[in-house]
Amino acid sequence: MRLPPSLLPLLTASCLSALTASPAQAQQKPAQQTIMEGDNLVIESKPDGRTVFVFSNNVRIIGTNLLSTCDRLEIVSLGGSENKSAPAPTPKPAANGQLPLLPAATSPVGAIELITATGHVEIFQGTRHATSDKAEIYPNEKVKDSAAKKDSVGRIVLSGSPKVVDGTSQLTGGRITLYTGEGRIVVEPEKSDFENTRPTVILETPAGK
Repeated sequence: MRLPPSLLPLLTASCLSALTASPAQAQQKPAQQTIMEGDNLVIESKPDGRTVFVFSNNVRIIGTNLLSTCDRLEIVSLGGSENKSAPAPTPKPAANGQLPLLPAATSPVGAIELITATGHVEIFQGTRHATSDKAEIYPNEKVKDSAAKKDSVGRIVLSGSPKVVDGTSQLTGGRITLYTGEGRIVVEPEKSDFENTRPTVILETPAGK
């Protein structure tokens, strides 16, 4: 399903996807600050080298001209080591005898594998506004692009009554998937509630035109 270009920037430039920039992209653009905050934060190093950050309650993500809110935000990062099968090293006490505050001190944070926002998810950017019960970001997932005859990277999935509004334009469905590397959106209904979640686009033309 191809949509008007005005609907694409909301998803592609959302504050969640601000976390998905590759090192090459980071070098091309000036450094921009992204702030993540919540009432609670748990950071856990997994035996496989992954690091998981979990923000909960009144979560906000603030970027340049971007704001996102949700009840819970989970970020899964691959270990900095190329050997992902190696177990994470045991934290060693610092000179003062205390353990490091962040697992990243012993397990460098690598590429983002998955970002999951759940509960009253809202994304704001200028006049654009998206809502859903859940948003999943796969920033480094390779997707086969048959048209371009190469793999594209990145997928964003909005589910749970997703809605994207840009001015007077509106998109709804049961599940909205954006393939960021292709600029392509797929909207699907929920099988359990087909009639009420059929893909729908509302376009309003200003009066007098």
